[in-house]
Amino acid sequence: MSAPTAILFFSRTASAEARAKAFGPRGERVAAALIRRTERTLARTGLPVYRSNERQQLHDQDFGGKLSAAVTDVFARGHVHVIVVSNDCPRLSVAAIRRATRALEAGRHVIGPDTRGGAWLIGLRADTFDPAAFAALNWQSDAVAEELLMHLQDCTQLTCRTDYNNFKELRIDWYQLTPHLPTLAFLFRLPSAFAPAYAPLPSSPACPTPELRGPPTAP
Repeated sequence: MSAPTAILFFSRTASAEARAKAFGPRGERVAAALIRRTERTLARTGLPVYRSNERQQLHDQDFGGKLSAAVTDVFARGHVHVIVVSNDCPRLSVAAIRRATRALEAGRHVIGPDTRGGAWLIGLRADTFDPAAFAALNWQSDAVAEELLMHLQDCTQLTCRTDYNNFKELRIDWYQLTPHLPTLAFLFRLPSAFAPAYAPLPSSPACPTPELRGPPTAP
């Protein structure tokens, strides 16, 4: 019998991620560290983890279509809840996954909004999942979090987190990320044309969408 809740790790491979994002001359090493960090965190949850990357996905689908198809596949394996995460939020924690699991078991959807208006975690239920409507959301935009809240309705919000799409952003926040990504600490400390000298980001930045609707935020 399948576990009620499973995790979908929706991420490119390290080589593809390095090509897609501005991680600098050592981009594949940076992407690999982010992926390994996420894999280790997910392994500690004790939940089944399914991986979806460009090797399993249909190339003629857009981002929303690929994500919706991957979620549908996990539900087809007998799970009734799916928690979707990617590799670009090093502060993803076992505690956050467990909070999301509890919310799903209580009959709620879950979203972890990020500072760009996107999401670093999405918790979905099989009984309400609409593959076509989910695929049609305005993915990879700053409207995703708000659209998800409208689409999912009963939704628990987790703490807003920063995701990282280039080396400069990682370098800005390196002093907070070093415990999460120790193998990249030497890169964060090196002078770089990508990031001369910036003020560090706050550890829990405010989300840019105060109009988001939903119940009180879970820590």
